[in-house]
Amino acid sequence: MCIYYMRITVFIVIATFCGCGPVPVPEVDWSNYHPEVRQRINHMATEQDCRGLQDEFDIAYSNDGAQRNRTGRGNANLMDYIDGKLRKSGCY
Repeated sequence: MCIYYMRITVFIVIATFCGCGPVPVPEVDWSNYHPEVRQRINHMATEQDCRGLQDEFDIAYSNDGAQRNRTGRGNANLMDYIDGKLRKSGCY
């Protein structure tokens, strides 16, 4: 009986730390972006436009420093959001 509980405990620990659950969507402060940015990204995700989503990711990466200077925050959450859309769209 003890081995049974130990196996369940090991399974729970592995499942907790291996990322075996749903990936949380990062909270993007959309007030720092033009409204079209969110609409464009979501539309590309709906259309499974992998190239367009990757372009948006690359633009966010390139503009990270400027965004940080303008708002005090970089584009990390936006890039995580786009990465989630890329994954959900089956781009990789």
